[in-house]
This record gives sequence, structure tokens and C-alpha cells, in this order.
Amino acid sequence: MKRLCLETIITLIYQSRTRSADTIKSVCSGIFATYDLDITSYNKELSSHLKSKHDPVPVELIFAARIANIDCVAKGIEDNLIPSI
Repeated sequence: MKRLCLETIITLIYQSRTRSADTIKSVCSGIFATYDLDITSYNKELSSHLKSKHDPVPVELIFAARIANIDCVAKGIEDNLIPSI
């Protein structure tokens, strides 16, 4: 399986969203929520900075993704990310 960087994933999801979707922050919020993280506990500009690769991916997200169960991630995406796109 090929790996995509977080910036690419965010961009692809953001571009495929419905017009009613809020902002890049809602997409990032859904990604973070998939791993039981709250993006609002970080810098308020983190969403746009992740999309532009200005900031690195937070270590908490990396750690959570490494140990996550694939079934839990799939459920988290279904519950937290899909509704925003």
C-alpha cells in the first residue's frame, strides 16, 4: 500500500467535499476525531498549516495512528469525517 502524506489526504478530502462543508478546519477536525483527538487543543491555525505543510503533524496524531486498530479507524472515519464531506 502506498502512503500519502497528511497534507495530500487533507487536500483530497477538502476538494471532494460538498459545497456546504465549512472549512479545512472541519476536515482536519474529522481526521483528528477519528483518533480521539481534539484539534481545538492545538494552535487555531493548525488546520491550514497542516494543509500547506507549514507545521509538522502533531506527535499525538502520529502516535495514535501507529497504534490504532484499523476497524476503529474505519468507524471513526465513518462517524467523524464522512459527514463533513
